[in-house]
Amino acid sequence: DSCSVVPTRPGGPLVRLLSKLRAMSVTELLVLTRSNDSGTAEEARKAVIGLALGDPSAMNTVISEIDSGSAADRLLATMLEQPVDQLIRASDDILALLHSSSDGVRASVIDSFGSGWVVASVARDLAQKAIGDRSPQVRSAAARFLQRQSQG
Repeated sequence: DSCSVVPTRPGGPLVRLLSKLRAMSVTELLVLTRSNDSGTAEEARKAVIGLALGDPSAMNTVISEIDSGSAADRLLATMLEQPVDQLIRASDDILALLHSSSDGVRASVIDSFGSGWVVASVARDLAQKAIGDRSPQVRSAAARFLQRQSQG
């Protein structure tokens, strides 16, 4: 039996298969996260985050990529969508992004505090510190988090 159906855009399924086989490096996957084909980019983001959560060296590379601003928003969003237990294990790396030069990256990290991957008292302290950030976007994220925390 053979399958004669070929997807019109095979990039996503190919990336998924190659990443399961560990046939692509972190660097190659990061390049594909910037693909114009949304299916390819999405599968590459999922794969590279999966690798990063299990490999400190890969995590360092991904954190650097996010910090550099290269497709940072979607890459960080994919990371922050992972199960809380995995985020807890990577919390030091993710919290390092609070020092990113990107206002959007810092705000996204703060916005994610409510999911529970950061101990509540630590999240509160970090959000209170972020109220003094130079960026209105970061200050707003911190204020939203602190307001939600005070209500719940």
